[in-house]
Amino acid sequence: MLNRTELKAKAKAAFKANYWKCVLVGILLSLFTASGASVTSSTTTNAANQQQGTNEAANQIQQMAQQNPEAFKAFVAVLFGGLAVIAIIGVVIDIFLNNPLTMGCRSFFLKNTEEPAELDNVMKGFKPSYMRNVKTLFLKDLLISLWGLLFIVPGIIKGLAYSQTQYILAEDPEISGMDALKKSEQMMMGHKWEKFVLGLSFFGWIFAGILTLGLGMIFYVSPYMEATEAQYYQWLKEQA
Repeated sequence: MLNRTELKAKAKAAFKANYWKCVLVGILLSLFTASGASVTSSTTTNAANQQQGTNEAANQIQQMAQQNPEAFKAFVAVLFGGLAVIAIIGVVIDIFLNNPLTMGCRSFFLKNTEEPAELDNVMKGFKPSYMRNVKTLFLKDLLISLWGLLFIVPGIIKGLAYSQTQYILAEDPEISGMDALKKSEQMMMGHKWEKFVLGLSFFGWIFAGILTLGLGMIFYVSPYMEATEAQYYQWLKEQA
């Protein structure tokens, strides 16, 4: 049976023994995976003026549609085309950069369970089996998304089943993508609920991290959680 207190104690010890490097890897992970939020609101504009501006824009678009239907169609085509291009670029970045980088960060924390890891472990997702990692992690995300279409719960269950895939790929450069997914499913048999509860056990830490305007998340909570996940993978291997 999983002893969460003991597992977290090991994770905390490993994290603190290599503190700044763990924090740097956590920051790197956040920079590449967090969705960029643009700040476009002006502090000098009041709510009434904003509402008025919105109404004026809507009226102008309506007039364009009535007076020049062809121009309106072109405007809509350009707008949706631009949004489609942005979406495609985002997906490509996620597949070819974010996923391998996330795997590399997990590889760093996995190595850190045994000894203080070096930052070059972050590149583990890009070498020596880059395309294998790209294809496997894309397939993993696709399968989870498809299961999620059957309602939320099946997607969560599949996500838990495939949660060890990145560690498996990082640890075994020779394993095929499908075998990595199958191995993750085998390792998680009978352990999905405890993995879910392990994640919930950090709720208080996450809340505290948010209260510090995210500083607590960056400098403690996120690396601590990643260290715990890596320790959990090591524990699953022992059970197998």
